[in-house]
Amino acid sequence: MNRPGDAEPTFAAAARAFDGGAVRTHALYRARQADAQGRDGHHEQACGTAHQALDLTDQISSQRMARPLQDLVATMTSHQTLSAVSEFRDRIATTG
Repeated sequence: MNRPGDAEPTFAAAARAFDGGAVRTHALYRARQADAQGRDGHHEQACGTAHQALDLTDQISSQRMARPLQDLVATMTSHQTLSAVSEFRDRIATTG
């Protein structure tokens, strides 16, 4: 899509549609939402959403779901001075 500002609300709406089931799909939409937020320059918001995705991922013990979040933190290396980015980097480092 390459238009993160347009993609973010779409992924947010999709993530809100889940009622507690389909945890893997819910986590995937949160991860995609976080990616869109990060690509749109909203790094702290992206980290908050990524934490939500990781919380869901922890529930299902999915190493595969952690990969998009690891990719996200890798794209934010130039923003490591932001505490949100640093904290998320530390958290994701402890997963798979």
